[in-house]
Amino acid sequence: ETRRLTRRKSLLSILMYTPITLEESVGDDNTIGKTLELLFIGCEAKPPYGPYDHTANLFLQLIVRALESCATKTTKVVMQVYSTSQGNFPSKDALEKCDGVILPGSFNSAYDEEEWVLQLKEWIQTELVAKERQTFGVCFGHQLYAHSYEQGQATKCGAGPQAGLKSSTLTEDGKKWLNPGSSNDEDSLNLYYTHGDMVEKLPPQASKLGGNEKVPIQSAVYFPDSSQSTPKPIAITLQAHPEFACDRQLGMEKTLNEIMEVMKSRGDVSEEDWKQAKEDAANEYEAVEKDSIGVMIAIGKTFGW
Repeated sequence: ETRRLTRRKSLLSILMYTPITLEESVGDDNTIGKTLELLFIGCEAKPPYGPYDHTANLFLQLIVRALESCATKTTKVVMQVYSTSQGNFPSKDALEKCDGVILPGSFNSAYDEEEWVLQLKEWIQTELVAKERQTFGVCFGHQLYAHSYEQGQATKCGAGPQAGLKSSTLTEDGKKWLNPGSSNDEDSLNLYYTHGDMVEKLPPQASKLGGNEKVPIQSAVYFPDSSQSTPKPIAITLQAHPEFACDRQLGMEKTLNEIMEVMKSRGDVSEEDWKQAKEDAANEYEAVEKDSIGVMIAIGKTFGW
């Protein structure tokens, strides 16, 4: 009876809830050639990664930067922002109309027993995987997407929490799916990271795209269970945070640096490591910005965004 009441309450919340809408247009003329509609699954309400609209804006600006580099017609990006960690999920109608879903980071763990995490884990399988909805997952989103499969698993990072600029060596699949150009000549990616957990095991439906010694699975591509001869990816997930390089002040200084400050205060990283991570992040910003936008272009091209 309690479960039935919870489900009724969830259904009522979906009917009554109105997400925040963020939008921005890319292009020189006043005629919109395309509208890209994305659903942002807000997983963290607290700063410095939250609140939801702050995190969503990081992704919006990253997508805008990617579109500015390669869009051939004026595109309007509309992002519906859901406070999912407070129990608010997209309606069936919103899911049917959208072009894709973004699963961002969180201070929670994929293996937490909190109700919203368990509900989101189930929702990923029933609403995203089963219906082959194109999904871009980052950090917690990367971990929870894997953990939602019976044969996938997220766990604590054996090498300890990771913060700042890290390099990821790409697999052959990584060169194919994360390279924005026509040639697969990039062997590694330099991106920003802040995390204490990692994906330990991928399900058979996924393929590793890159990693390093401390975190072997830093990115993955997922395919449907269908019998298509050339299946298209339904999800691409990254342990990294490319959204931190959407803008030096908004992404790196206001978000990445403040999260690393929190990690230092909690004892996740030492004073010395924090100083080095902050210095490296600033000194290598342009290189990380290039790789972050490049990854977003590659994912956008794969999903037709």
